[in-house]
Amino acid sequence: MSETPAAGKVRVLLADDHALVTEGLRALIDRQPDMEVVQIVQDGHELLKLLEHSIAVDVAVIDVQMPFNGLDALAEIRRRGLPVHVLILTAFADGESIQKALQLGAEGFALKTESPNQTIEAIRQVAQGRLVFPRAAQRWRTSASAIRSTTAPRRCISATT
Repeated sequence: MSETPAAGKVRVLLADDHALVTEGLRALIDRQPDMEVVQIVQDGHELLKLLEHSIAVDVAVIDVQMPFNGLDALAEIRRRGLPVHVLILTAFADGESIQKALQLGAEGFALKTESPNQTIEAIRQVAQGRLVFPRAAQRWRTSASAIRSTTAPRRCISATT
């Protein structure tokens, strides 16, 4: 994974097909002194193309339900070994999506219903390689810890809501 420069900003790529979401997140992130949005894409194909050929990104914030969906894009990111931390951002807190995201290698799972501050903190935590997930996913915490212990050591942090 790319390491966040000690004195630099966390470079964030937003992948969501809803302009209201991406522009709102951009405004929120751009107000943070330690973060910047480096690119916005609307589908998984564009996301993969940029990550593979164009830009340096610390955290990709990826929507589940977009063209060439976020979970399929995440699987490709990991299959290709692209060095980026991934935070899945979605409106749906279903167990299947959470478990699949964790199995595919997402470092975080955040809900669009969370407060702006919680989303910003989730991005910061994921940039540091920590596992982040919403309180709604507490029952899957044991599964997430088991999955992570077999792949790469990461510290589980408190739930985000």
